[in-house]
Amino acid sequence: DQYDANIRFYLAATGASGLTASNTFTDAPSTYTMQFTAAPTSVTLGSCSAAFSVQRLENGIADTTGSTTLTLATSGTGTFYSDPTCTTSILAGTIVNGASIGTFYYKPTSGTGVHTISVNGNGNYNLSSSLLSNLTVNANTVAITVKTSPTGRSFSVDGTAYTSAQTFNWAPGENHTIATSSPQA
Repeated sequence: DQYDANIRFYLAATGASGLTASNTFTDAPSTYTMQFTAAPTSVTLGSCSAAFSVQRLENGIADTTGSTTLTLATSGTGTFYSDPTCTTSILAGTIVNGASIGTFYYKPTSGTGVHTISVNGNGNYNLSSSLLSNLTVNANTVAITVKTSPTGRSFSVDGTAYTSAQTFNWAPGENHTIATSSPQA
C-alpha cells in the first residue's frame, strides 16, 4: 500500500465570507510481520512432523495480498517438505497471493534433542521478518518384551530384578544387560 503523508482538505461554507478550515491527516505506513499459527513441539527421529503454519500479518491483521517466500533453516539435520507424508522436499515455502498462511513439514534425519526451526519471510512490500521454533526430536524406539520360559522365573534387566514379562522401549543401538541365574526351581 502506498500512502500520501500530507493530505489537505479545505472546507468552505456557502453564503459566509472569510471562513476557511484546514487540517492535515497523516497515515502511517503498514507494519508487516509473521507469526506461527501452528508449530509442533516434538517429533520422532525419522518421522514427518505435524504442520508448521506461518501467517503473514499487516498491522496485526491477516494479510492476503501479495506473495511471500519463506526461507527455511534448521539447527539440526533434517529436510523440509510441502506435504504431510514428507515426500516432496522443499528449500523454501510460500504464502501465495490470496492466502495469509503457508504450511510446511520437517523430517529430522539425525540427532536427537532440540532442532531450532527458523523461518525468514521476504516479499510483500516491506516484510522482512524472522520466526524461531524449538522442536524436540525424540529417539525412535522399539518395544522389546523380556520374559522367561517357563513363566515366573527371575531375571534382571539393567540391574533391576523381575519375575514376570516386562516391555521396554529402547532406541536402536542402545546397549542393555539381561541376566538370570541358574538353576532356578
